[in-house]
Amino acid sequence: MAFIARGPTFGDAAFALEPGEMGAEPVQSEFGWHVIKIADKRMQPQPTFESLRAEIADSVTRNVITAHFDSLREGVELVRFNPDGSPMEEEAAEEEAAEDDPADVEAVEEEAPSE
Repeated sequence: MAFIARGPTFGDAAFALEPGEMGAEPVQSEFGWHVIKIADKRMQPQPTFESLRAEIADSVTRNVITAHFDSLREGVELVRFNPDGSPMEEEAAEEEAAEDDPADVEAVEEEAPSE
């Protein structure tokens, strides 16, 4: 296994041991039961806010956009169309809707056709 961060149950049990020690009791986590043996310990510095700023901004932006799209969809009936302009059959539209992920949607500005 790799290096781990301190956390509930598994991490707490692992951090209570010293290198070379094995836990006396199995530990249950969300992934099942584990017998922990510590091979080595290392200290990793806590990341700075500046090093995480872009990741935090992306996450907050994604959450705000997703919440906005969810609010726009409330009480609205969505009708999907085939490339030829005909309405999709209900089953095909439901399958396509299930594949859509609002987090993957990019805003695209379209110009109105000139007449």
